[in-house]
Amino acid sequence: MANIKFVNVKKSYGNHVIINNLNLEIHSGERLVLLGPSGCGKSTILRMIAGLEEVTDGDLYMRNERVNDIPPGKRNVGMVFQNYALYPHMTVKENITYALKVKKVPKHEIEKRLDATAEFLQLKQYYDRKPSELSGGQRQRVALARSTVKNSDYFLLDEPLSNLDAQLRISAREALMDIHHEYKQTMVYVTHDQIEAMTFGTRIALLNKGELQMLDTPENVYHRPANIFTATFIGNPPTNILENVHYTNGLLTIGKQSLQLSDDWKNYVEKSTYHQIVLGIRPEHIHLTKSPQAGSIRAKVKHSENQGSNFAIHLDVEGENIIAIEAFNIFKAGEEVFVNITMDEIHLFDKATENNLGYPENIIRKKKVASGTDEHLLEVLQ
Repeated sequence: MANIKFVNVKKSYGNHVIINNLNLEIHSGERLVLLGPSGCGKSTILRMIAGLEEVTDGDLYMRNERVNDIPPGKRNVGMVFQNYALYPHMTVKENITYALKVKKVPKHEIEKRLDATAEFLQLKQYYDRKPSELSGGQRQRVALARSTVKNSDYFLLDEPLSNLDAQLRISAREALMDIHHEYKQTMVYVTHDQIEAMTFGTRIALLNKGELQMLDTPENVYHRPANIFTATFIGNPPTNILENVHYTNGLLTIGKQSLQLSDDWKNYVEKSTYHQIVLGIRPEHIHLTKSPQAGSIRAKVKHSENQGSNFAIHLDVEGENIIAIEAFNIFKAGEEVFVNITMDEIHLFDKATENNLGYPENIIRKKKVASGTDEHLLEVLQ
């Protein structure tokens, strides 16, 4: 049972609080990604797990045992750093096996682990080279191998791919997935890259200013954000947030225009305890037309961005800036267009707390059917 649990953990330097009252459980054998902007405390959390940073207050458990006072060498963790941290005077083979020799692992066991790991990460041909003779991707694989041969229960990775180019990041990420599939360690992975988080993590812990914003699967973090920060941090382009929205009897009014909510949404909102509503909608859930459609609202095109596979169309809707994603750019700056929103895909937030109001049950069910997760429900609805 290689789980990790933070209970009311605080980390501070004097009066400067880095982590504030963190409650987080990392399951044994999962791949948890600590995601957030620079300075949010994600690397500090990783270093507390490794024992490189002391817990200021609260309790940290590993294998259901309190480890606040357990030194790093006794926590059975392997760690990969952003800068690789290889010994420049040692060969690849020496770098990989150094920790095992320090722990006096028998020579035959060292060779066994070395060969298995080097074969897995395709490093055998580089055994006699020094780090200076390797590319960035090769150095990263050596760093991964050095941690993998330890057969640690915990594998901690602090932005391990940030120094690699885009193509190498993809192959290195695949290698990490293969390592996890092979060895089943509890992996904790720090990144500020949302693409890495979405593709690598079985769960994502999103942090901001030292506080946990949301802990859930990549799918739920994307499709059911807990708050406005989550909605805007995840996604590129980010979720459109319309603050100057007023709700009255099933209508969301934006300036002089209105959007009609479904009965499901109307009933749900009126049962909720909210102050003022903020509307969120992802750019891919907006479709533009040159003529009005049922339920559409008017907008003016500001400019467009070519993103390769599609275009991001920037719009002005009653003074609110929003972005729509379109496959083709047939819209000109200054042109009036009509915005058609997929109303089942909207997100409503309480302006005072910035928390998500949640979703009507019928809409949640429809989303499950659309994603193929509830075949029995599909039969009922048909």
